[in-house]
Amino acid sequence: MKSALLVLAALLGVVGLSYGQSSALPRALGSTPLPAAAFVEAYMDQGTDATPIGDRWTLYVSTFNPINGQPDPKYMLRKLGNELFNVNSWNLTDMGRTALWPNK
Repeated sequence: MKSALLVLAALLGVVGLSYGQSSALPRALGSTPLPAAAFVEAYMDQGTDATPIGDRWTLYVSTFNPINGQPDPKYMLRKLGNELFNVNSWNLTDMGRTALWPNK
């Protein structure tokens, strides 16, 4: 399931185009090990006009371990735009185990 973050990192390589990259092809930016990574979503906060665009994005990662029967942890990374070129050292914040699978 660690591949979910690898796919995300590759897709985010396309986002790098807006940060001055010259290639239109997606590329892997790195990986962060996370056991049982399942779904990833990035949300942009409205912020204010003074808030840099890189500071507005937050990444959410849910995990799924079908065997444990317990709620799975969820993670987040604030200011995603500032971390795109530093994927290997992402420090995801554990949001707790508050949602049962499926995450509704």
